[in-house]
Amino acid sequence: MLRHFAFRWIWLGSFASNVGNWMETVAQAWLVQQQSHSPFLVDLLAAAEFIPVALLALPAGALADRQDRRKLLVIGQSAMMIMAAVLAVLTHLHYATPAVIIALAFLEGAAWASVMPAWQALVPALVPREELPPAIRLGARDEDQAAHALAEGRVLFTQDRDFLRIHARGAPHAGIAYSEKGALPVGEIISRLVLLWDVYEPEEMANRVEYL
Repeated sequence: MLRHFAFRWIWLGSFASNVGNWMETVAQAWLVQQQSHSPFLVDLLAAAEFIPVALLALPAGALADRQDRRKLLVIGQSAMMIMAAVLAVLTHLHYATPAVIIALAFLEGAAWASVMPAWQALVPALVPREELPPAIRLGARDEDQAAHALAEGRVLFTQDRDFLRIHARGAPHAGIAYSEKGALPVGEIISRLVLLWDVYEPEEMANRVEYL
């Protein structure tokens, strides 16, 4: 996929943004923990970043259908960059209280939620149809996949431990079915997923992890 010029550059920009976001997420949690020593506030920080994704997924999708997706991405990424810079300055000046950090996390989550559908809709225009599934997986963060599944009301099956960390941070999701890589044959995984489908209603799987 990266041989396609436009996709390569937008993916590299997204990758750099994601690395910065991961670093900022760790720093925010560390700051809140150091200042408050409150697990509740650390959980509230995680929720503040991911709740906007669940709330804004549908209106953001409508916005992506009506507006220039490139401009939406530029505006959203610029807003996130500005808020990260504001947090850095406030931290240097010792003004970054837990309330300020959580408020900035919420605004940054809202900025990303507003442009996430634009990114997802832009990818099909950059790569051939046959390369679309791996291109989408390559371009999406784990958090984006969890948020998209939540908006669609879909339970995630995964062998990626990063989704367990998303659950541990208290981020909302529609449910996670997890299996260790290589622990079960494919047929057994499918059988257990079918059993989950039979046993649980969708609302019962919300914010729940089932280990296969």
